[in-house]
Amino acid sequence: MLKDFAILKGGPFGLLATGVDNFQIHGLTVDTNRDGMDLDCCRNGHVSDCSVNSPWDDAICPKSSFALGYARSTENITIANCYVAGCYEVGTLLDGTFKKYGPDVRVPRTGRIKFGTESNGGFKNITVSNCIFEGCNGIALESVDGALLEDVTFYNITMRDISGEERVETACNIQREFPMFTRFQRGTMLPQKLLEWTILGVFR
Repeated sequence: MLKDFAILKGGPFGLLATGVDNFQIHGLTVDTNRDGMDLDCCRNGHVSDCSVNSPWDDAICPKSSFALGYARSTENITIANCYVAGCYEVGTLLDGTFKKYGPDVRVPRTGRIKFGTESNGGFKNITVSNCIFEGCNGIALESVDGALLEDVTFYNITMRDISGEERVETACNIQREFPMFTRFQRGTMLPQKLLEWTILGVFR
């Protein structure tokens, strides 16, 4: 269990778990210029009550790379009660000032919870619930390495300051209206459950 501590920057990623099973991550605050948390080839894990600010990259990322030397799925993961932001200067989530970048700084606005990009082993039985997204492009479900993405549920999600009309339109074409960007050219995505969304401030 990783519980109740803070990470500022933290190296290549705020937190990288590779091939870890039966874990809990609770109450972490991560303020970084790279991915906040990468859960790669992991199983039976729970991430809860965490806050992540990562304006230059993604926030919480299930991945399924070839890092173990073979393709292994990431599965049976829950992500609950988390705040994920991409609009504050690095360090200002931790110090409580929540200072946003000025208009002269071009922040890339990536996904807050992103499946992939690495997706050799696929994703199964993952639930994201009761989370708040702020200052980003919403959710990314990516299966670019040919694997399967199945039984993924998003429930009770609130998004604020979401940019890009094309992101909303892309999602509407898939199932229903919520900000999501996708790459499914090589893999397979089975129908997912997308439930109870609140979207505030979609900027076009």
